[in-house]
Amino acid sequence: MLFAHNLLDPNVPIHQQLYLLLRNEILDELWVQGQAFPGEQEVADRYGVSVVTSRKALDRLCAEGLVERGRGRRPRVTHTPPPARSAAPPAIFSQKLADRYAYEVMSVGIGPAPGEACRTFNLTPGSPLWQLKRLRRFEGRLHSVTHNAQSPERGARHDTTMLAQLAMGQILAGEGVKLGRLTRRIGVALAPVEVAGPLGISVHDSCLLHTMILSDTEGAPVEWLRIYLHPQETAPEEMFDLRSSRWETIAT
Repeated sequence: MLFAHNLLDPNVPIHQQLYLLLRNEILDELWVQGQAFPGEQEVADRYGVSVVTSRKALDRLCAEGLVERGRGRRPRVTHTPPPARSAAPPAIFSQKLADRYAYEVMSVGIGPAPGEACRTFNLTPGSPLWQLKRLRRFEGRLHSVTHNAQSPERGARHDTTMLAQLAMGQILAGEGVKLGRLTRRIGVALAPVEVAGPLGISVHDSCLLHTMILSDTEGAPVEWLRIYLHPQETAPEEMFDLRSSRWETIAT
């Protein structure tokens, strides 16, 4: 048995967790298109669950078009993986590529901000900050959802027409802000509802999550930024130079 019950979340139905596990295996191409897929009994035996539980998980996979089942025959994988990109993916945060992005403002205004954003500005969680959420396209394809947070005073200076046209770095530079440093942390998170809808994915999809803090030349924080990357977009390819001990993004 490969599915230890002590690894399960008791607050989430087992069939839901089993569905997510099998779905991730298919999306990771451990099962390829046209290949036979385990049936209800095989799944139940493999993961130590009831046939009723395995049936519910398989029903979800069939409803999403990942697996096909028919009476008297084994299930088959029907998921078609996205074509491999011939070119390296774009950098997540690059002024050189800024003109190749298109922006759609989803929301803008002052309101309670995520705790991490508040702490960036030495505020208590829930404090009001100016916030902007935008859908970002790269050369026409859905790329990411960005969430910017700044002080209310700084946000009030922005020309709202520019929010749908320019990268925030360009907007800040145009306002005379001297940018000095960008820190970045990378993680993975399930897409929240306000991200899943615009990107055309489900809340069960994992996104590469970039959290950044932009500071000025004096080291004072200018902006907190969170970027949810579309699951079909991969991180840009990077190269480590052993001579300089620095990571560099390989240009597209």
